[in-house]
Amino acid sequence: MSNTKETQQEPDDYVALLNRGVEYFNKGNYEKAIEDFSAVIKINPDYGDVLIIRGNTYKIKGDYDKAIEDFSVAIKIGSWPRTKVLHERRFQDLWDYSALIKRGLTYFYKNNHNKAIEDFSAAIKIKPDYKNALFYREFTAYAIKDNLETKAALEIDPNNVNARETLEEIRQRKAGIKK
Repeated sequence: MSNTKETQQEPDDYVALLNRGVEYFNKGNYEKAIEDFSAVIKINPDYGDVLIIRGNTYKIKGDYDKAIEDFSVAIKIGSWPRTKVLHERRFQDLWDYSALIKRGLTYFYKNNHNKAIEDFSAAIKIKPDYKNALFYREFTAYAIKDNLETKAALEIDPNNVNARETLEEIRQRKAGIKK
């Protein structure tokens, strides 16, 4: 539970700053949230998760260039904090995937559709059965009237049931849009 008194306190460690930033974010005070997330990054610049969170906050505010910068750094350094204990690679992949999707969406909002498709495609390579990434890529291709093959998802895994279902949903959506 949090209260106004907690929000006004000056935290002395990055966990408290992060928590307060999330509290500000949840209240819609994005400027204060960004201040706290930035302070966390200053203390621990390799904490990629916070870069993703701050990037998402920038994206919500419409500051797409700063959002893309944060997502790009998170992808470059990885999102798990660099500690002596190495985390399993599969978890790292999931966070890289998240940063790619968020950066792809931000590129889409900026009308940089080719970059968006690159990010969605990279995310699909990490997690081929995630329908949203497939949809985002296809929708982006459709938005720029690109003739991206809807069967491209199946090239990743021809037996992927989710990919087949997604492709059928996309075909149906496209057919509905063309009417």
